[in-house]
Formats: sequence, structure tokens, C-alpha cells
Amino acid sequence: MKRQAIFIGGCERSGTTMLGSYLGKHPDLLVTPESQFKLGLMRYTAEDGAIDLEQAMAYLRSEYRFASWKISLDELATQLAGKPRISYQDLIELILDQYQDKYQPGETRYWVDHTPNNMRHGLRLNRLFPDAKFIHIVRDGRGVAYSYRQVTWGPYETYFSAKDWVSKVGHGLALEHHLGSDKLLLTRYEDILEDPRTEISRICAFLGLDYNELAAGQERFSVPDHSQKQHALVGKGLKKENRGRWREGLSERDIRIFESITKDFLPCLGYDLLFSPSLQEFSVGDKVVSGLREAVRKVEKRGRKLKRRWCRRFKRS
Repeated sequence: MKRQAIFIGGCERSGTTMLGSYLGKHPDLLVTPESQFKLGLMRYTAEDGAIDLEQAMAYLRSEYRFASWKISLDELATQLAGKPRISYQDLIELILDQYQDKYQPGETRYWVDHTPNNMRHGLRLNRLFPDAKFIHIVRDGRGVAYSYRQVTWGPYETYFSAKDWVSKVGHGLALEHHLGSDKLLLTRYEDILEDPRTEISRICAFLGLDYNELAAGQERFSVPDHSQKQHALVGKGLKKENRGRWREGLSERDIRIFESITKDFLPCLGYDLLFSPSLQEFSVGDKVVSGLREAVRKVEKRGRKLKRRWCRRFKRS
């Protein structure tokens, strides 16, 4: 029996991994690391869902994020030998079987994937997994902006993090409009931390799961080695104090800049403005300076990425 897919998504740093890990307490759910590689595999998938295995396997062998799952591609190739034609969904299912056999032996009925960009690719995912359900988790954008500053990727300057947040949350809202409430549920990071029982119960009802079974379980998901630092709080419980760290972490000017860009967006999602109506004016000069700073950070990030790539190649050789 194929697992029903549950795709959690939202803007990065919004709690997708936190929610996925917590739902993984339910014995029927298999929670895997983020699966960005599934989007790359779509390039080798025909309209009828059949996948080009030769190209797909070559892609997986070169995809470092797939390597973080630490499963055997040789074993997968053996399973695929003699199969002239297989669907995209069947290939994913074989990968999930391997992951489960290695990390969580047993049987599960659901696959939880918490890759943030699931909302941006929701239409294609829904076509490839017709029985899938989606959970869009939204976090106060000011909290996202502050959280971006704790990692070495993503926008750092407030102007760009605000633009990024609006765009990515907008994708989830558009997908909800298209799929409807039977297929997609919107939840807020802050609501989960404020009253976990009520909000997680609502999520379980949407998914058709027994909340009591989940509450009685233990979190089993282990964060991959490469993302342990950025997901340091995963598996340590749902703590209310994590909701409003941005209030002390961001300067008043940063908050004003963020609110000036999102003044008609934050309130629609239930987030109050702190400085309305006296919002920060963001001049052309401010934009130029922020743009230059962001460009420097992008060059630095590119350098770090190239360094990691060369280190991986060196280890393989």
C-alpha cells in the first residue's frame, strides 16, 4: 500500500521541520529529511507520470541533498533492474521504503515531507500525488526576518527578508485558494506554540489521525548532520518563549522597515503592527545600501557553497 503524502511547506524559518518532527510522533507517519531532490526528479517525468530511470538515477548520484538521506543507491538500482517503466510516485515510494527500513523499521501509512518550498510547487506535487494533503505553516514575518540572521543563507537585510516572506507566504495562500480547504490547511507557528493541544488536534483532524496516539508517542525524527545547527531546537518540545524573540532581536528601525513593506499583509494573517501608522520610510538610498550589503552576503554564501562542494569532491576522491 502506498503511503499518503503530507506536504508541509511555507517560508523558510517558519517551523516546517518543527511541525514535521512533532507529527512524526504518530506511529503511522514516516518523517524524512527535506526532499528538495524530488523537484529535480520532476524534470525526468513524462506527462503520464512515468520517469526516465537512467536520467533519474544519474541525477540522484550527483545530488548532495539526497546523499544526506544516507541510503544505498546501489540497492535501489538493484530493485529497479528489469523494470523498463516506473512512475515517479513508485520511485519515491521505493526510496521511502529504504529510508524506513534503515531508520524506522515497521509499516507506515503516511509520508511527511517538510520541505519549505512545497507550497511553491504544490500544483505539480498535487498532480503527482493526487491523494496528498498540504499544510501551510505561517510565521510572523518579523520572526522569520530575525531567524534568517541566525543562519548563513537566505536574505539578511530586512528589506529583502520582507519581500521574500510576502512572496513565499503568497504562494501558499494562492495554493489554498486553488486546492480548497479539504486539501490544504493553514496553521500559524505562534498558535502551535501557544496552545499545542488545540492546534495539533486541529491538524490531526484535518489529516484523519488520532491525536491521542500522537500525544502518547515520542519524536523519532533525526535532523541530518548538515542542518543540525540551524535546527537546534527541533526535538526539544514546543516552547512558547520561541514565539517573540524577534521583538528583542530586531532593532526598532528594522521592525519599522519590515512593517512598512508588509503593512497590508501582516494584519490579514492576524499579526498586529507595532508602529502603525508611523511606519519607517525606506528611501532610494536605503534600498541601494541594503542592496549592496545583500550582494556582498550573496557572494560570501556562494563562496561557502563552492568550498563545501570541493570538500565533498575531495572526500569522494
